[in-house]
Amino acid sequence: RQGKFQMIVFRAIDRFTRNIFHFHDVYKKLETYGVTLISATQPFNSSDPIGQFYINLLLSFADLEREQARERTKAKMAYQARQGLFHGGYPPLGYDFIKEKKGHLKTNSKEVSLVRRILTKYISIQSTNLVAKHFNGLGYRTKKWITQEGITRGGGKFTEGVILHLLKNQTYIGKTHEGDTLYKGN
Repeated sequence: RQGKFQMIVFRAIDRFTRNIFHFHDVYKKLETYGVTLISATQPFNSSDPIGQFYINLLLSFADLEREQARERTKAKMAYQARQGLFHGGYPPLGYDFIKEKKGHLKTNSKEVSLVRRILTKYISIQSTNLVAKHFNGLGYRTKKWITQEGITRGGGKFTEGVILHLLKNQTYIGKTHEGDTLYKGN
């Protein structure tokens, strides 16, 4: 908008976006500001009909690849759920990942008592908001863990949503799920 650049260069169009509709929406906006798109590895000219066809073809393949990856991920998560394994996300408070066994959890003895205290407090006052405020006031924080990439996550204040998620989390009753179907946790 401020005219600070004239072009965007990317390695390949699927690194810019994998969605045809998103591409055309962004492209139209960039076009109004006189910004050109250039691929370092794919020769195309977005200003002529053949170039537009080529872009749409490339994006169709990228979109297909994205959808296939999504389906493979869903299938893997469903398989893990049927096996009773934890299949994604962060470890729930009271549990840690077993690094040697993907999808397996072990109890974290330091956190288990906090989970029990949270559940007991909720039973007595029936308010996720008040439970969150109570444990924040005592200085407790949410589950803190390190991702496979070495990034620290969690460790924030409790919120109503965090408490509600804890209350609804099937892991605490020894279950895992695929959609609405529950399986015995391993």
